[in-house]
Amino acid sequence: MGIFKFFTNLFQSKEVEPIKKTKVKSLKTFFSKKTIKGRVRLALINSIRCRDNDEVMVSEIWKEDLEAKGYDLKTLTADEVLQLLSDGKLTKFDSVRRVRSLIQNSNPHLRGDLYHQRR
Repeated sequence: MGIFKFFTNLFQSKEVEPIKKTKVKSLKTFFSKKTIKGRVRLALINSIRCRDNDEVMVSEIWKEDLEAKGYDLKTLTADEVLQLLSDGKLTKFDSVRRVRSLIQNSNPHLRGDLYHQRR
């Protein structure tokens, strides 16, 4: 399902809580793959598994990082990944977790099932 179809269905549904209004310069920057916030937002929309599990979220972000840098994921070794991580060439885990938390706080429809079970 495309992003715009997702939002069309979302806004037509009466079961979803209203979304807080935020200032968005454009949809292009709102869903930018260049910023951590945009990449996390897209992962939350596209993958339900990312909504409940920070490890899954970070693995998706790191996969994007590695592909963008031209690495072949099938031949990449754990040592190479650890070296990239220690060199600061992969997105920081805490940054992804923090951004995910902020996005889910202001967009309740992007919260996972575990959040609703805890309440």
